Amino acid sequence: GWIVVVLALLFSLSSGDEGFRVEFRTVVTWIAVAAMIAALIWEDRINGGIAQNRMLPGTEKATAVFSEAGYVTTTEAGKTEWSYEKIGWLVETVDYFVFVFSMNHAQIYDKRNLSGGSEDEFRSFIEGVTGKSVQRIK
Repeated sequence: GWIVVVLALLFSLSSGDEGFRVEFRTVVTWIAVAAMIAALIWEDRINGGIAQNRMLPGTEKATAVFSEAGYVTTTEAGKTEWSYEKIGWLVETVDYFVFVFSMNHAQIYDKRNLSGGSEDEFRSFIEGVTGKSVQRIK
């Protein structure tokens, strides 16, 4: 994306035989470049906003209960039972545990809302039941 932005700016500013002139196509190019820069800078917020708008009503908050056999997630919309074998990667950030299922699907669990044990105990538990190591990301 950044390469396209740079090339578009270079080509729109390069002077031809007649020198630099602001024409309709130059203005359109600059508008497109500005839109691309905005998308590149705020990509995560844009994607998050789109994902939030696509969420089913009643799934904004969830409660998860973990056991040796699997875990159950309950929302206002319903209850879902999950198997640990579907988790591809376990990821941990400063504030969250993340279960990554695929490039397009993950579940995020806020550490501040853990009950029944500490972060270290949950990390050991989830590594034990999944057979996977938690990857830490800063």
